[in-house]
Amino acid sequence: MKLLFLIFLVFFSSCSEETEEGLESIDRLIEDEKYDIAKDRLKEKLSSRRKQDEVISRKRPVEPRFLELSNDRNRIVWTEEKTIIFRDLANPLVKTVVFSQVPSNLSISSDAEHAVVSFPLPSGAGCRLVAVSLVEAKESYMSNSYVSCSHHGAINYDGNMIYYFIDDSLYSEKTSEPKTAKLILDKKNFPPPAESIKNRYRIFPIGKTFVIFSGNGGSYKLYWLDPKKNTIELLSEEIATPKIYYGTGKNGYLIVGKIGDLYIQEMKFSAFGKPLLSRKISIGPEETISWPISVPDEFISTDKGTLFLWTVGKKRKRYPILASRFWVAARDQIIYEDKLNDLVLVNLDFSETDWRTLELYKNLTETD
Repeated sequence: MKLLFLIFLVFFSSCSEETEEGLESIDRLIEDEKYDIAKDRLKEKLSSRRKQDEVISRKRPVEPRFLELSNDRNRIVWTEEKTIIFRDLANPLVKTVVFSQVPSNLSISSDAEHAVVSFPLPSGAGCRLVAVSLVEAKESYMSNSYVSCSHHGAINYDGNMIYYFIDDSLYSEKTSEPKTAKLILDKKNFPPPAESIKNRYRIFPIGKTFVIFSGNGGSYKLYWLDPKKNTIELLSEEIATPKIYYGTGKNGYLIVGKIGDLYIQEMKFSAFGKPLLSRKISIGPEETISWPISVPDEFISTDKGTLFLWTVGKKRKRYPILASRFWVAARDQIIYEDKLNDLVLVNLDFSETDWRTLELYKNLTETD
């Protein structure tokens, strides 16, 4: 079997007419049957940025980055230690805001121009919320309310209102003096999946309204929050993960169902109206992270760190990228953290060398 495998690889190598940087030495390793060393070298190449890739950041923070995208995915906001960075991918605009502490959480507005950030209290009694303008030079607003440090609140599109949960009740607060928290909805509006389970809450902007995930342990309810009326409406009781994978700016995708019976479901939304849940597509456990691309019903997911494209009824297409964390931005650009923890931006145009690197790595790993 190894001999046949070796013959195949040598033949595959001889068919290549171009000089492939870094692969000639790997070919020699394979010819010498040093498969483990060859596999490690290939893995390193696939985990590293290519010459044509753009490095968005070389900061390599110790703490994991928080990274969020605007509804249309043209803008990204991320944290690096005590700094928050805003970048518009369609225009040459980068802004930074530096704080005295490392944030515990980050939430952005639908257009990514505003953020609400959680900072730990010295007493360890929770976190304090700070609203900040990411584009314009405005003074930050610090709330007097204390929330859980794992809390994912929300800020509206013009930055003048924040939303958050305290003791399972929903509050709003204007980002101006006097500092006053207003109870919007009592905790009775958010029943937990079971009496013994405590809800976790995540609020996300969709246009100029919001959706709220309420639940825990793979069992969440999804509510639509109308900020004009301060009312909620139940959209779904079968949410598996509290996450939106934004698409065009007018839609996003949700993971629904339960383990062994999972689906991805489209949610269409407008600036103010109630969102509409569309049809569901059955998925496996490898597709629970699924970013849509510009082609309808096509998504990018990851399996053991390898990114792949999938759609219903077609074979997966693996990409020559290995990454533990990735996001898909507008124009089908992939953002990922490479092996050095640099933040890298890449499009889906790969060279013949990239594809051959992936093919060699796939053949070696499949023979383990």
